[in-house]
Amino acid sequence: MKINDVKIYTKPECPYCDATRSLLDWNGIDFTEVDITNLSKRTLDCDILFQNEHVPKIFIDGKHIGSYQQLVDYIAKGQN
Repeated sequence: MKINDVKIYTKPECPYCDATRSLLDWNGIDFTEVDITNLSKRTLDCDILFQNEHVPKIFIDGKHIGSYQQLVDYIAKGQN
């Protein structure tokens, strides 16, 4: 299964955000990145982004899969 439509929400100086970008790049997976530092809840219109301060938040095909470790697991299961 090929991973399509990946969007990651990040903040600067986040080591897990860096690791997420590297993992996606290494696996040849295109993604869109959104820096949420200066965005408001109204701008993003996504409650899951504001449930806690942890980033990255990773969405595949519009579905929140979790953070970095969940992406590692997702790829390891051969879902790409």
